[in-house]
Amino acid sequence: MKKKKINKLLLMFISFLTSLILWFYVTSSLNLKMEIVKKISIKLPESLSRTNIIDNDIYIEIQGPRLLLSRLKNIEEEIVIRPDVNDLKSNELSVQIKNSDLDLPLGIEVLSVTPRIMKLNVDKKIKRKLTIQPLFETQISSGFELVDYSISPKVTMVSGPSSLLKKMKTIDTELVDLGQYIGKGEDEIRLEVLDSRFEMSQSSVDFKYEIKASKSNVVLRDLSIVVKSKHLVKKMDQNQANIFLLMDEKLKDKVDPSEIEVLAIVPDDATGEIEVPLKVRLPNTMHLIEIIPKTIKISL
Repeated sequence: MKKKKINKLLLMFISFLTSLILWFYVTSSLNLKMEIVKKISIKLPESLSRTNIIDNDIYIEIQGPRLLLSRLKNIEEEIVIRPDVNDLKSNELSVQIKNSDLDLPLGIEVLSVTPRIMKLNVDKKIKRKLTIQPLFETQISSGFELVDYSISPKVTMVSGPSSLLKKMKTIDTELVDLGQYIGKGEDEIRLEVLDSRFEMSQSSVDFKYEIKASKSNVVLRDLSIVVKSKHLVKKMDQNQANIFLLMDEKLKDKVDPSEIEVLAIVPDDATGEIEVPLKVRLPNTMHLIEIIPKTIKISL
């Protein structure tokens, strides 16, 4: 009796498992329709370049088993087509997208492709050096001015259709926000992104800048000069300096001279009488406009 009960339960389990497998097979084998979007890249010979802008998306309506279609949703491979241009007699080229170009799995039927034909205008490809033109925001932090700047390199190589590239002499950088810079420094700025008809040899340039305060609103007088030297200092022609600063108007009344240091740093190999430039150490909230004197004479 007990054995019959076990056999009955086993048969019920096998029946349920068989039904589940059949259901999965039927649902996965069921033919469905679906539209997918693919990126297409038309690779021309190195001697040719496209002059018109085209939409790189094509819309493909397909039909096939549910299981295969679900896998296609996560595939984002670009479709690459290399058209035959041996018989090209004008600057117009029609590229037909064939079902075989789509590289779809076996069992998938292509119902439609939009567009099926892509029309290109082509021209001879050339290379040309373009001068790089930096673009600055006109607004700079109040009280500061751009004293000097340089970019490296000053030119860049661009390739593209002859009819378009011959009209171009410069290429811009992206807009540079000068308000984020103070003092001397270096940064990397990106070049303007050209459209897909052009190929650029680089995407950015090095940008060196010097931004100084243009006026002062704080003057500190008779600050002691601290001499840093490994040698015995016998004499210095001045021991005090005046400095002119620019800082936030709200902080002017909170200036603490003890936070400011005027330095004369003597080189280790110095001898006799030398002229030493003065340097100033300041809090980050202050910007040096001028120091008087700029140098002092020291006898060792």
